[in-house]
Amino acid sequence: MSLFLTMISRLQLIFVSGFFIYIFNTMILKPSLLNPLRFIDTDNLNSGFDGDFFQQQLEWYQNPKCYFQPFNISDSLVLQVLADEFPEDFQIVDALTNFVVKNVPWSLSTFVINNPDYLGFNIYEIEYSLDDLGQGKFYGSLGVYTTEAFEVKSKHLNTVLIKYKNSINDYDTVFSTGIEFSFRCQAKVDYDSPKNDRDVYFDQIHNATQLRSVGFRVFKLYLGYSYGLPEWVIDKVNLIQQCDQVTYDNIAYQVSPEAEFDVDKNFDNNWMGANIELQPISNNFIRFTTSNDPEGQTFTPVQKTTPYYNVSSNFSVSSLFKDYSLLEKVMVKKRSVGSFILKLGTSTGNNDIGEFTISDAGSVKTVEWTFTGTSNVYLTIVSATPIDIDVFLVWKQLDELPVPINQDNTPTDNLGKNALMYWSGSESDFNDTWDIATGLGKANTKWSKWCIAGTNGTQVLDGKVLIGIDVTNPSVDYTTLGDNVGNTDNEVTIAKTNLPATPLNVLSSTVAGNGSSIPTSSSPIARARAQSPANPLNYEAVQGSGSVNLGITSNLGEGVKLNITPDGVIALPIIKLVD
Repeated sequence: MSLFLTMISRLQLIFVSGFFIYIFNTMILKPSLLNPLRFIDTDNLNSGFDGDFFQQQLEWYQNPKCYFQPFNISDSLVLQVLADEFPEDFQIVDALTNFVVKNVPWSLSTFVINNPDYLGFNIYEIEYSLDDLGQGKFYGSLGVYTTEAFEVKSKHLNTVLIKYKNSINDYDTVFSTGIEFSFRCQAKVDYDSPKNDRDVYFDQIHNATQLRSVGFRVFKLYLGYSYGLPEWVIDKVNLIQQCDQVTYDNIAYQVSPEAEFDVDKNFDNNWMGANIELQPISNNFIRFTTSNDPEGQTFTPVQKTTPYYNVSSNFSVSSLFKDYSLLEKVMVKKRSVGSFILKLGTSTGNNDIGEFTISDAGSVKTVEWTFTGTSNVYLTIVSATPIDIDVFLVWKQLDELPVPINQDNTPTDNLGKNALMYWSGSESDFNDTWDIATGLGKANTKWSKWCIAGTNGTQVLDGKVLIGIDVTNPSVDYTTLGDNVGNTDNEVTIAKTNLPATPLNVLSSTVAGNGSSIPTSSSPIARARAQSPANPLNYEAVQGSGSVNLGITSNLGEGVKLNITPDGVIALPIIKLVD
């Protein structure tokens, strides 16, 4: 529904003494389509798929069946709405008693929407830990919107937590705020089959020679198994999979090209099961070391894809390609009418990397350009008509480090006791990773052997910078390792002793053209000199006799301290306690 029609739908008519009184509720609220909860506009109930609760959309011959969307108590409820004014608190209501049990306030995002369709709208978000709510069956309420019911338990068996975010803003969702949603449902990711992609050359007598082959695994996401989920849940997962960063129980998968949901509907009610083919984001078959000799390691670098959406004019790519980067292909998805020429070069308008005519709606062009140093790439578009395209650069970094095939072997496992690192993440990530009471990394995470610096007998590093020890100096005293050095204050006052030992030039080589009047080092600098009665006193520098009379100027400065905090980023220093 357009925003105009949304506003009209909020128009209320009241008949009083023969007249209609028009009352406008001026607030316009639009929940994100990718919110993990399904919002129903109870002021505009209709027979459309999104127009009513799923139990109210049964045919006359179907039997009703309740569904409570699962949440574990360890999950967080993340929501986003667009509104033209601050919305009221999101109410969590007990599904059995209809009593409000929690009022959760919204936070105003500082990100400004530049889309003219949402002029005057702000972004409001919630990240609410369900541990604060406790177990039970609930539904949500926000103005005219009510959500489908959900159930919070200590643990829902046979469910998968899907986390998702996107690199562009879409589906009435502003991902530029850094938001990441979580959606849990009855599902399973299971191994399906091995597959391969190979090129084979046949000569004239049909002898076969393999030119290239890549083996990979295919998995399937099973939703609701047979008839386990309402139709809206399957639809929600399909929308989620349009995002380009999706994990299933913290493992990243991508829907296979051209894959579609295979559904199994139950005509006794509006429930269904579905499955779709997935592939892991990282193919571990093609990234492993085959030699212990560092100079002779053999591995295949992972293919990377860098997207650029909604391109309408020339643009450049910086800080992406460096020495040993290989630009393999460029893929263009075209929404505009007509063909155009795309030039790729190391300077604007140049085509030394490649030049292609783009005429199809989807085009893949082979480039195969190897970079010998850090370089910008300039894409120049030659078109007689306006264009609207998406561009994807497909490339590899040939000298990237190989990754062991064992996924559990992480860099943090290879570090020994007393190793020091910095950890950074969101507040939610922090709560998932660290126990603030003990300072220890939580069990069953890769940080379980680590602690926050300053806890468990380790060095306090809050607000400090690291200073390396000079191991080449034989006089180094290693007992000073870990000692505090420097100024603990981030502000200093510059004293006279800190100023350069440089004199100031006061007089030139002559005074009033008379060299004989130049004072010596023991002479006063100036004296008052009387003029004719009509003129005031003035001063001249002369050669004097006797002792030197010294005066002082007014203060040059105000003695305000300088802030010497270096430009930096706040991060959490952590230290490994055990090997």
